[in-house]
Amino acid sequence: MASDSGKGLKEMSFWDHLEELRGTLIRSVLIVLAFFTVGFFLKEILFDGVILRPTRPDFWLYRLLGVDLSINLINIDIAAQFFTHIKVTFICAVVVAFPLICYELWKFVAPGLYEKEKRVMRKAFGLGAAERHQVGNGAAAPRTAGQRHRQQ
Repeated sequence: MASDSGKGLKEMSFWDHLEELRGTLIRSVLIVLAFFTVGFFLKEILFDGVILRPTRPDFWLYRLLGVDLSINLINIDIAAQFFTHIKVTFICAVVVAFPLICYELWKFVAPGLYEKEKRVMRKAFGLGAAERHQVGNGAAAPRTAGQRHRQQ
């Protein structure tokens, strides 16, 4: 840690930094593991409600476009369903846990930054959050535009 004008921060050795990094990595893995466990037991919601939703003919985009589409999934391997369940749940757990992992990394890096560097990083993450918000609004626009059209 950088000594920061008498705020009580102490210099750390290389081994102290490694110990701190180890704690950060362990907490990050535990966060992903917690989300993985929840996702693993909520298989029906994750797969039927989110992942496989576009395979149904009543999917909102198909109704909006006026397309009649039917998709049949074929299993060609004995353990494919189980391993797909594991892989998809892990990927979803990492995606959902990503903000918390970033926060953990920030807690590790922030004490070594000067105040000006911290401000720059906060602005960068703030602008990134604003962009993600706009992308989310853009993804929701077709759904809400279709609903507004039906109401008129």
